Amino acid sequence: MASDFNPQVRDTQDWLEACAQRHAQPRWFRGPLLTGVMAVCLCLIYAQELHLAPRPSGGSAPDLWTLLAMGGLNRQLVIGQGEWYRLFVAPLLHNNLAHLAGNVAGFIFAGYALEWLVGRAWMFLIFFLGTLGGSVVSLALTPADVVVGVGASGAIMALLAALLILGLRLPPGRVRNWTLTNVLLSLVPSLIPQSSVGGMHVDFGAHLGGAVVGAVMGLLLWLMWRREQPEAPARLAATLGALTGVCVFGLCLMFAVQHYPDVLHLTLPPLFR
Repeated sequence: MASDFNPQVRDTQDWLEACAQRHAQPRWFRGPLLTGVMAVCLCLIYAQELHLAPRPSGGSAPDLWTLLAMGGLNRQLVIGQGEWYRLFVAPLLHNNLAHLAGNVAGFIFAGYALEWLVGRAWMFLIFFLGTLGGSVVSLALTPADVVVGVGASGAIMALLAALLILGLRLPPGRVRNWTLTNVLLSLVPSLIPQSSVGGMHVDFGAHLGGAVVGAVMGLLLWLMWRREQPEAPARLAATLGALTGVCVFGLCLMFAVQHYPDVLHLTLPPLFR
């Protein structure tokens, strides 16, 4: 496909205008549309947490039992009972409005920039793999007394880490400086081990796992992406990977719905009461 995009252009404004014109789709379809759709989906899932809560709290936050019933991450249920679907469902859940707002804001920033740089398929694939990496490392590092883990922070760390590496492809200037500065301001504090913020346990394992996955994906793209290439490489492979991610998310959400009644009647040890 012909393109006026010149990755070696030195003027930032010219580069941004070239990016905006490099696709042949109608104007309404250009831009980071998927980022907006995914952000809305996270908000709708949180609304469902409040609506379908087995033990309604009457407020704006679900209780731990609700999060556990709807697919929150728990070592006993994942490893002991084989409920692997929680690895992908837990990152879509949030435990209060502040948690949701912070993650959605971070996701919009990272997803918007990365979707412009590498396209929808690569952005979603990095998000998908970041959820897996974050959940796996979270299970390995989270203390045993943590009842349930939720939140998209692992996937967001993956997007930020990939953006930090791929943002170096931006031409020198205000846009690159602003992007890289904000990535570092978001990424570095999240990778400092800390026990809690605002009364919530900070899932350092999810942050670390997601960041490692994002860095690996960003480096892989960097090595494959030739400077004269206007679009991100391996678009077909990225599309197939993204479609696989969509199917996995859909399948895991289906399993979460099927197991929902079972969790309601689960006899839990004292730790969960």
